[in-house]
Amino acid sequence: NGPVNSADAPKSILEAMLTSCAGSLINPGGKWILYAGSYRPPTTSLNESNLDGPIKVTTRLSKRELANAVKGTFVDPSKDWQPTDFPAVTNATYLAQDNNEQLWRDISLPYTITPSAAQRLGKIELERVRQQIVTVWPCNLSAFHSQVGDIVNLTNSRFGWSNKPFEIINYAFATHKSDNGNSLGTDLTLRETASGVYDWNDGEET
Repeated sequence: NGPVNSADAPKSILEAMLTSCAGSLINPGGKWILYAGSYRPPTTSLNESNLDGPIKVTTRLSKRELANAVKGTFVDPSKDWQPTDFPAVTNATYLAQDNNEQLWRDISLPYTITPSAAQRLGKIELERVRQQIVTVWPCNLSAFHSQVGDIVNLTNSRFGWSNKPFEIINYAFATHKSDNGNSLGTDLTLRETASGVYDWNDGEET
């Protein structure tokens, strides 16, 4: 639903195209994988037995990163294919959680041509940003086969998590130090997710 200018950098073209499907594109081991914006059930589970060191947890985003409403533009065929504002997506519950201070996230959807699709993408963006818990798990090699984009269930008694779904947003090999020497493992950075992020019905369209 839009043109591509071959003079633009491929990375910027792909990033713009991905806005049309709330997607992410990864390239582990030289193989491209596209994840479109829908809920993916967890494929594996991790708990304390997979750890090779202490975990780190951030429970809330900074005010600069947070949002409780989303606005932006899409390309409107009825207005000569010009960028046009779509109806803003707001949430009274999130506004109250943020002390009634409106925090806007502004998005551009250059490959979206209907206001209903734009609103749905805006709602996904809002629900994603409200999933605020980010954790880093220094795992042993039991997590070797994980990759960015995987959804995993995390269980941790200290934080009260029992099969809580998280998405891997970064993966790196690491050397973990301990009293018994060094060991090879993987550091996983994960962010909480939920099936409700992608829920939609026609009644939500403005």
